[in-house]
Formats: sequence, C-alpha cells, structure tokens
Amino acid sequence: MTHPEARLISACFRLDRASGDITKKCYDVAVKKNKYLVGIRIEGALQAYEETVFEFRDSKIRLEFGNQSQGHFKAYVSVEAERAVVAMNRTNELIAEFLDMMSFATSCSLAALEFFLILKAEPGSVERMVLRQISENKTDDIYIRTDVEVAAITQMLNAAESNADYGLSLRWLRFGYRARTFVEQYTYYWLAFERLLGETQIERECPHCQKMLPSYPSVDWKKAQEIFSTYDSSVDKKYFTEKILKARHRIFHGAKLDAEFYGLLAEISPKVQNVVEMLLSEKHKPTSRIGLDRPNQPSRPNNNIGFYKFTTKSSSDDFAMDYPTDEWLSDFLLSNEATDTATGIELLSFEEYSEKW
Repeated sequence: MTHPEARLISACFRLDRASGDITKKCYDVAVKKNKYLVGIRIEGALQAYEETVFEFRDSKIRLEFGNQSQGHFKAYVSVEAERAVVAMNRTNELIAEFLDMMSFATSCSLAALEFFLILKAEPGSVERMVLRQISENKTDDIYIRTDVEVAAITQMLNAAESNADYGLSLRWLRFGYRARTFVEQYTYYWLAFERLLGETQIERECPHCQKMLPSYPSVDWKKAQEIFSTYDSSVDKKYFTEKILKARHRIFHGAKLDAEFYGLLAEISPKVQNVVEMLLSEKHKPTSRIGLDRPNQPSRPNNNIGFYKFTTKSSSDDFAMDYPTDEWLSDFLLSNEATDTATGIELLSFEEYSEKW
C-alpha cells in the first residue's frame, strides 16, 4: 500500500489530478455530504497546556499538543464533503489559510507535513473505517563520488565570488528546492528567474498623440517568453502567456487560488526550475553537475496509506478515536497480512474505497 507520490495532505488530491478534471470530479458533484475528521501533522514549535479548538471558516480545527515540544503537533480538521478524497482537498485549502494566519498571529513558523488520518462520522456503528497514513522521513543521499565532481563544485564556488549579481537567484533556487508546496515552489523559482532576467526600461507611445511616454523599469515579457522557448520547446508564446505568466500574475496580484490552479502549478513549476538552472549554468559554466532527476527535498516521506476496518469501543461517538495507532500499523505492515487475527483489524482495497467512502 505504498504511495510514493503522497506529499503533505494531498495524496488523494494527486491521485485525482491524474484524471485531468479535478474541479468537476471533486467539487461539482451534488450528492449528500458526510462529516469527516482529517488529521494533519504540523511542523512548528507552537505549544499549549491543553487542546485548543478554533472555529475557522465553516470548520472546527482542534490542535493537540504533546507533553514536550518535539517540533511538531497534530491538527484535526472537521469538514463536510461527499467523499474522503474531497474532504482531503477541502482540508488542504483550509489548513493552508489557517496556518498562514496562525503563523502571523503567533510569529511562529508553521508548515503542514502530511495527513495521517481521515475518519467518517458514523455514530451508532461498532464497525468503523479509517484512512491512515504513516510516514517515515528519509533523505535521498547525494554522493560526491569523483574528483571531477569536486573540481566542478569548487569551480562553481569560486565563480560565485565573481558573479555576485546572481547570488540572490541562487538563494531563491535553493528555497525552491526546499519548498513543500507548489505555490512556494513556483514563487521561488519565478523570483529566481526574474532576478536573472533583470529590469528593462520600457518605452511606450501614447495611444492618442503618438508621443513617447516617460520610460519606466519593468520586466520585458517578450524577452522572458523567448528565453523559455529557447530552453523548452514545449513553451510557445500561447503557453507562456496563458499558463506561466498568468500564474505569476495570479500569485503576485491577489487572485483566488483553487484546486485547478494547484494542478497548473504542478505542471509549470518544473519548467521554470529548468530554465533557471540552465541560465545559471550559462553564467557559472560548470564543467559538470551531479545529475538528479528532481530536486532533493530536505526529507522524503516514505508513505504507507490504506483503508482499515476496525471495531470501536466508542460506538456512540461521531468519530472513533480508538483507530489503529502508528505503532500497530508499523508492525502490521511488516507482516504483509491482510487481517490481524489478534485485533480483527482488516486492510481494505485502497482503489475501491477511495472512490466510494
């Protein structure tokens, strides 16, 4: 039941994105809504002496803190949705907005790590289901193997001293590698690109009298499009204007960001990253670089995600909080069994229940 694409709380969002019709599939289906409880692990040093509940938008968000600060805590988000996958998408949007405001209110760095739980409200039922995910953060090690690679890195470090103008672009690129969301990735990569592109004095004629208007510094979008087309043959003028540049304007000028837009960012962010790397390579002219298929994240969650059927001792509660624990799941997954005879907990088909639960 390993799902390597799962990242943050968007595992099922990514599954649905493959259909190419996220909005229709997740939001436009008028069916009866269920109550769900979605659990997310939050990175941050925020602490409280007891559980704290916030009313936010049309949901409740309960924060559960450990006895000692471990650099993270849990958030449980109550949402109404047609299916669990829709509840996850809704939570993705809610928790992002919530953490933005909480981070500002507390001056604390907060970030969603990954979802670990989805429960459906089923009061009166003894048999329950839960969607559980456990993650082990692993780093993809990059080995500097040869003297040639050492020499190439040394060359780039020395070149940095004589190319200080590009230092901020390198900084934005590094932040983009570390970014945990598509919005952050695109924003950092685009800042790096604009820094490399530089400012141009824009001159325009008055449309009425045809006299030249005072020039002003700005980005030369025609030059930007030509650069993209040079390094990426799939980016023509229409693609650049309607996707890459439009995304820039939506982020920087306050447009609404929805699920469909996140899918667009997942498509175009790697293209911006590639152009930035190519431009920087031209500036620094490295003899070689350590090859990677993708940016190396600070940690890579090894996700095990699955539906489990279990018996609760709290059948009168909306949400059965005596769901299978992380410790039980870790041991159970090693057994490669479908059912635990000691507890009766059963692993169900992910493909089947992700469509109907």
